This record gives sequence, structure tokens and C-alpha cells, in this order.
Amino acid sequence: MKRFTLFALLAIFTVTPLVLTGCDDDPWYDNYNWRNRNWYGRNDQGGNQGQGNNSIEDEGACLVGTWVGQMVYTYPDDKGNIGQAQFDAEMIFKLNSNNVYTEGVGTEIDRAGNDTQTLSFTWYIDRYGNIYVRYSDTGKTFMLDVESTTKGFYLDDSQFNGYMVAQKDVEEIEFSFTRGGNNNKRSPAKAKKLKTDTSNIPYMLVKR
Repeated sequence: MKRFTLFALLAIFTVTPLVLTGCDDDPWYDNYNWRNRNWYGRNDQGGNQGQGNNSIEDEGACLVGTWVGQMVYTYPDDKGNIGQAQFDAEMIFKLNSNNVYTEGVGTEIDRAGNDTQTLSFTWYIDRYGNIYVRYSDTGKTFMLDVESTTKGFYLDDSQFNGYMVAQKDVEEIEFSFTRGGNNNKRSPAKAKKLKTDTSNIPYMLVKR
């Protein structure tokens, strides 16, 4: 009986290192602790919004700052037809003077070739985690739907992409951003690729 127990113990000590080192080949066991990465909206696999016990204040704190990337704007033109335009964009989200992380003001700077336009907006996050952006000049309001699996958004510390859908008319903005700021803007190419085929969309600015 003692001899059998000794062999059993030796077998356990032999197998244990193999079990522990076997995780190194698993792609999920890398140096980046992805499990602690807070994100909002939906991931590529359609997962639920947020991770852990994050609040809408946490979402607002993640949103605040400078985002740089590309936009594709789909809109009704003067003749009632559907038009599209693409351009580079920089969106700067700031807090109001009350420093509440669920609402604030912002500036958007769009560029297409040598043309630029600067738009001001206000934003807020409702109790469900949806983000609303209202452009000051026209009053047009766009919603970023936290639950949508087709026209939603994704937000974490380094990426912000998805759709802003207007509450009225047939308008939407597809965007793909990375974190910018401190005069060290990231290239739009590093952002997640736009889902829309932009090969035939004119590179120009349209007022919102």
C-alpha cells in the first residue's frame, strides 16, 4: 500500500508542472490582463455592456478626453436623396462646470483635405448608459445605443467606435477613434476599421 501511495505522489508531482506551464500556449493567457479592462457598449461578439460594477459615472470618465479618427456621415441631401461624406475628425469631450461625469460640453474638428469645420456640442449619458450628442448650431441630437448589436458603440480607455444615430430624419455617423491629446494625436489608421466601404464615398465636409 505504501509503495502504491509513493507512485501516486510521484505521478502527481510529474503532471503538475505540465498543467501549470500548459497555459502559456493559450492565447488568453498573455501579458495583458484583458479581464480587468473596462469597456462599455458592445464588444465584437455582442457581449453585454460594461464589465464588473461600472457605473455611468465610470463610463463618463472614460469618455472624457480627446478622440481622433475617421467619420462617415450619412444624411438626406437637399433633394431628399441619401448622401454620404467621409472625413477625419477630432472629438473633445469635457465636463460642465459642475464636474458631473454624466454630462458636459465638447468640440468637434473635422478635416477633409484643406477644408476644416469646428462644431460645438453638448453630451450626456442616461441611466441606461446610452450617450447623447447634441450639436449646438442645428440642435440635431444623435444617440449612441449601449444595447444595439448592429448600430451600437464600443468604448474603452484606448478605442471608441460605432454609430451615432439621429433621433430624427435618416441620419447616422459611423466613427472609429483612438485616444488622442497632448499634441500626440494617433493616426486614424490605428483605429478600428470602419464597417462601411468608403471607396466610393466623397471626402468632404457637411454641416451638422
